[in-house]
Amino acid sequence: MHKLFLFQYLLIFAFIILSTFTSSFYLHGQATFLEGQVILNNGDTLNGLIGISGSNRRYRECLFRTGLKADTRVINPEEAKAYLVKDRSYFISQKIEIEPSVEQIVFLEYILKGKASLLKYQNQYFL
Repeated sequence: MHKLFLFQYLLIFAFIILSTFTSSFYLHGQATFLEGQVILNNGDTLNGLIGISGSNRRYRECLFRTGLKADTRVINPEEAKAYLVKDRSYFISQKIEIEPSVEQIVFLEYILKGKASLLKYQNQYFL
């Protein structure tokens, strides 16, 4: 009888550990959505929610939603002039040389904006 209780406790413990691991693994790749705007190349402004994450994905695409439960639209740098997350960050689309002789249109993040602006793409900085 004592072995049965011990087995049940071990089984429950294993289930809790496994469910905690899988849920944290699943949530790690998710983006948080905050208030922001997208400015399309045709001049239209989309107001809604912008997906933010700690990955370099933000330089290649913008995740946009019109509301919390709305579908996510992926906007690439070829179709938008800029996007911003309110009170947080501002990105513009620009063609840059990402490798020698390889140019690509990406989103650059403003670090400082003024007479001389500092922009960032992944771990590279531009004036």
